[in-house]
Amino acid sequence: MDNLLSATKIGTIFLDENLEIRKFTPQIKKIFNIMDFDIGRPLDHINHQITNLDLIKTIKDVQETNVPLENEITTREAEVYLMKILPYLI
Repeated sequence: MDNLLSATKIGTIFLDENLEIRKFTPQIKKIFNIMDFDIGRPLDHINHQITNLDLIKTIKDVQETNVPLENEITTREAEVYLMKILPYLI
């Protein structure tokens, strides 16, 4: 599974219900200052490059509504990315 996720070349972070990091792909390191030892840490303890967005609030909104979100985001270096936040329903 890890090889498949890395091969997609899509930056992805998997969070648990407490917004703690469970897994991530190497490509996300360009936006988030995240390392292997950050697994298990809350996402709000991790610095990121996203501007003009309350990321934690946005994720919690998706978590509460179970409605996926897709938005363009901008980083501090004026790079634009497509961000998707998807709830995982059991």
